[in-house]
Amino acid sequence: MSRAGHLPNGTGWRVRLAAMDVTPVTLEDKHVRLEPMRLDHYERLAEIGLGEDIFRYFPIAIDTQEEMLSCVQHSVAATASGAMVSG
Repeated sequence: MSRAGHLPNGTGWRVRLAAMDVTPVTLEDKHVRLEPMRLDHYERLAEIGLGEDIFRYFPIAIDTQEEMLSCVQHSVAATASGAMVSG
């Protein structure tokens, strides 16, 4: 850091760093509900998603119940540690 709250970006300009509030939230209306990933989502995700093309474009393979469980566990842990925002 060059000065408190600023980061040199190589252009001569200074970029201000701001804290972000990434508190998990649930978004819901009459047609859809989006909520942070929880471990209890695993069984339903495996039920509706395995053997289908739903996860075809995911960056990791999710073809078995074990892979689905691992994906959900990773998402929950990464969210809890602040490393990512799930949804």
